[in-house]
Amino acid sequence: PTPDSCASLQALLASQLTQTSPLTRSIFATFITFNRSVIKTNFFKVNKAAVAYRLDPSFLKEMDYPRVPYGIFFLVGPQFIGFHIRFTDIARGGVRMIISRSHQYDKNRQTLFGENYNLAYAQLLKNKDIPEGGSKGTILVSTRTLGRLDDNDKLRMFRQYVDALLDVTIPNQSSIVDTLKQPEIIFLGPDENTAGHYPAIAALHSKGRGHSWWKSFTTGKDPSLGGIPHDTYGMTTNSVRACVEGVYEKLGLDQTTLTKFQTCLLYTSDAADEEDSVDLGGRRIIKKKKKKKKERIL
Repeated sequence: PTPDSCASLQALLASQLTQTSPLTRSIFATFITFNRSVIKTNFFKVNKAAVAYRLDPSFLKEMDYPRVPYGIFFLVGPQFIGFHIRFTDIARGGVRMIISRSHQYDKNRQTLFGENYNLAYAQLLKNKDIPEGGSKGTILVSTRTLGRLDDNDKLRMFRQYVDALLDVTIPNQSSIVDTLKQPEIIFLGPDENTAGHYPAIAALHSKGRGHSWWKSFTTGKDPSLGGIPHDTYGMTTNSVRACVEGVYEKLGLDQTTLTKFQTCLLYTSDAADEEDSVDLGGRRIIKKKKKKKKERIL
């Protein structure tokens, strides 16, 4: 849509919806805002794994957010919806797969964008001393899969999410509507339910799609693919235990004979399962079974 066509449609709706409820007018106005904000999409591609919309984030200027992101992607798959938000042109952050309990899905769906925004903004602050800014992705699994979700299902949805992002970021793809007309580089990392072999699979999938910078597309992948193991080299909170164990080894300490006092901040995501979701580092500490251990949880 062009600015003129959106303005004409908005005027037409305003004249036709005068007798309708404020909610109805708000719904139609939101449709117009969405259409006006789409600057790239694979919607018209015949064979696609999921629908991806690259949005102009300037519509957030009128809303109560501390900072307008650099780029927003909205993705809709057969069994998920998701976002990817970044605050600078070159940014890095993980992709979190959110698997809800049945009674929590509606809340998670309603708060998904705000949750993704907050995670990306927090990543921006954490990345303040490195060249890359902050980003984050989310994949909210549909309730249709609950109770029968297995590893193959999760991997399939992750690949669909990645493939749709590649549709609208790899240059010169056919059937892609692109009014942005400039290259974009997206970097992904592991997070809840997307660690382990997921980063390697995403990198190899992007290589198969002809992605020129496929080796840097994901972090946390296998060293054989140019990756750095996060747990070993302390790149995320998931490496807290690896760091502590390295100290034990350096000092020649037998940790099974020690009484340890550990302080960790457990971050509970609003869009995750609040009964058992904590920050990766906190979960890793909690799961360790030692002979003597005292923990203080803040």
